[in-house]
Amino acid sequence: GAIAIHGNASAGMAAGVGGVGLVVGAFWLLRRLGVEGRAFPFLVAVRTAALLVDVGRFWACLRAVGVAGTLAQAAVLVASQIAGSAVGVAPGGLGVQETGAAALALAAGIPASAGFLAAGLNRLVNVAMLGPWIALAWRGGRVSASRRGAKER
Repeated sequence: GAIAIHGNASAGMAAGVGGVGLVVGAFWLLRRLGVEGRAFPFLVAVRTAALLVDVGRFWACLRAVGVAGTLAQAAVLVASQIAGSAVGVAPGGLGVQETGAAALALAAGIPASAGFLAAGLNRLVNVAMLGPWIALAWRGGRVSASRRGAKER
């Protein structure tokens, strides 16, 4: 069967062709930057895994706000996260991601309010996930500084 986005096979095919174009473009850019050819499949695998985690997290956020959305609908909302991060008007795309998710939610057949709330919850989960990493980095910096001080004595 054809790839379809919200019942539209043409949109699905366009998205597929666009995705292939992005992969080819990324490969070309990495080669121009001197990244070895063997690193590219690894980078694609890591980014794909991260994208799947993003889709799963958005799906869980949709469930948390009371929408029995599909993984495909969650994948559509992930685009708002990516676009929101790229917008330099607001720090981290604050508000842009949520507004984009509301608009994309309508296109995916989800109420705009649910898309907005799921994006906000997704942002909170992302920030909460950063907490342990920040603590580790801060602790690691303190340990390194204390070791340097001990060596200087």
